[in-house]
Amino acid sequence: MKKAVVTLGVAIALTGCSSSSLSKANGSGAVALPTFVEGRNEFDKNFPCQSISIDFIVLGSTDSKVESASFYVKPGEDYALNTDIAPGKYEVVKYRCRAKSGWVINDKPYIEEPVSFKLSIAENEIKIPSFAFFGKETRKYGQSYFNHGLESFVDSSKKIKIKQSLVNQAESLGWYIDL
Repeated sequence: MKKAVVTLGVAIALTGCSSSSLSKANGSGAVALPTFVEGRNEFDKNFPCQSISIDFIVLGSTDSKVESASFYVKPGEDYALNTDIAPGKYEVVKYRCRAKSGWVINDKPYIEEPVSFKLSIAENEIKIPSFAFFGKETRKYGQSYFNHGLESFVDSSKKIKIKQSLVNQAESLGWYIDL
């Protein structure tokens, strides 16, 4: 995992395409990104990232256009959901943690790191990928530090827990879930 220094700073505006609930399936795909996000202690709901975005390219395409999907993350939640991803085969090439309003991370409003993961999305499918976002804030010598990463993830029990939390709503709205 990477480490960053977090400080309060200039407010920034953030936008994204993530959702905390499902709408009726419409032919797009979705990703339920597993998250392991912790504040400084169990009572601290303050976390440096307001959202995580992943940048990806279409595999086998001559077009090098980069697509992006955003996810809002919260300490203690098992996943972050984005329901507006075009079906296709992708390579995830970068992730970005966008700071909360008023926060600065290493003198920027975001942290950006290169990664390489494959991701395949089908119509009306919620994909629980083989990678997850890890983030933990700690405090040392009056400074906040933030360990973070988008890393390989194979914990089948957490994937099953995510699926179980989505399955009833997903099925009634025409989605299916792929681990």
